[in-house]
Amino acid sequence: MNMKCRFFTIFLMLCLLLCSVVPSAFAVDGKMTTRHDIKGTEYFCISELESVSNITVTEQEDTICLAEDGLEVCLSANSRYVFRNGCVVAALNSQPFVLNGKWYVSIDFLDNFLCKDGAEKPSLFHGSVYFASEVLNAVCGAGNDSFSQKLLNEVSLPTSMGISEPHINMDRIFITTPLSEYSSALISEMKRLGIENPEQLAYSEYAVISGAQTLESAGMSDLLDKSPELSAYDPTIMTVAEYSEWQRKEADAQFEESLSAEAKQFAEAKEISISDLKYLNRYFYGSYIEKDDEELRGALMEYYEVDVGYLRSLANPFIDIQENDWFFDDVISVRFGGLMNGTSDNLFSPYATTTRGMVVTVLYRLEGEPAVNYSMSFDDVDNDTWYTEAVRWAARKK
Repeated sequence: MNMKCRFFTIFLMLCLLLCSVVPSAFAVDGKMTTRHDIKGTEYFCISELESVSNITVTEQEDTICLAEDGLEVCLSANSRYVFRNGCVVAALNSQPFVLNGKWYVSIDFLDNFLCKDGAEKPSLFHGSVYFASEVLNAVCGAGNDSFSQKLLNEVSLPTSMGISEPHINMDRIFITTPLSEYSSALISEMKRLGIENPEQLAYSEYAVISGAQTLESAGMSDLLDKSPELSAYDPTIMTVAEYSEWQRKEADAQFEESLSAEAKQFAEAKEISISDLKYLNRYFYGSYIEKDDEELRGALMEYYEVDVGYLRSLANPFIDIQENDWFFDDVISVRFGGLMNGTSDNLFSPYATTTRGMVVTVLYRLEGEPAVNYSMSFDDVDNDTWYTEAVRWAARKK
């Protein structure tokens, strides 16, 4: 083939690629954005998010970062995974790519992450998972910023019987436990998928990566044969995560269908959510209708406390504090309640002497750290220590 023919062939291929980008309009929050059909796969231009959401987009050579109210995720042209704080938090059907200086991302990122559960306005908060420390900061009230408020809106499930304690959706929590602490079968599975050093993965990263496999590649194609409702699905396309989500929704639907009219009336009268009724059904082995309000509330409170307790164990930053310590819950509460930070990033020093500076700082923080204009006369208090303002406040309050 001569040089002119080669140039013509390359030119023709580029034309075909560009012509294969077939746009179709779709509305998000009342504004128009565009879906693009590229070689049979739907994509959208990521920069268009800025006009229809609160998300800001920062494009770099081979990565793109999306940010919204303190939450940030990154995508890479070399990977089909979504990253948060360097961790894998979601998987895309196809890798993003750059065309004519614009980034295109497969439409499932918009549908299943940014607009998860049918949300009209795209938001990073809809599909993200959260670290236990972030959730505890929000639950304990230390995080009153917009990030914490949006986080709580996403992870808090409906509570029942007027209980104000949060009921946490644990599916939205990133499990940081190293994969090496689980059975060797999980590590073997990651090696089969070609993952290097799987021992360094967090459990949640394992869940995302393994869930991104198709049923066929995971050796699970026969599951479709056992479920007539899924007969139309292709095992080479349907992912393990999609099948698991279908299973969960199917189980919820079956539970609701199984409820008697009496059970539904009982739940409505007691103001008990369906998700909580499901728990009570297990807790009381189906004999919950005859229980009084105190018993029901007690069971639900226990349910909520298990969630928060698990978060505390995941979020414990101190290597000198263990779950079986009698002061464990109190240490975690003061840490994430913003009262005590520990003696270093990973030490609490539970048996160390508590100084007057520490005590007065805790009291000062309990009062919300009010600004105080008061002249002190203490020779042993410098003007720039971590306890200076607390001492100033305490001296002013006598």
